[in-house]
Amino acid sequence: MPVGPPTGRNPHIVREKALRLALRTGWTPDVDLIWESQELDGSERCFGFFKRVCPEACRWRGICRWVAQEDISAPVGGPGAANKKAAGADFPAGV
Repeated sequence: MPVGPPTGRNPHIVREKALRLALRTGWTPDVDLIWESQELDGSERCFGFFKRVCPEACRWRGICRWVAQEDISAPVGGPGAANKKAAGADFPAGV
């Protein structure tokens, strides 16, 4: 069963941002898996739609913010360590 965000939010934009993030850094979040996990936790499926009012305790908050800030209007660079370094401190630990 496909999982998606709440009504009024475009899941295609989040998937596009995640794909661009993967092309730029060589790493991508599994958006559908995260949405499913949020639903199982009893939370709103809001990953990729970061807002400053999001709870600090959300385990996806840092990665969510990173995906939400991905520019979908800019050209995409190739994957590689240089792009990971360019991402700086916001790059998720362990990837």
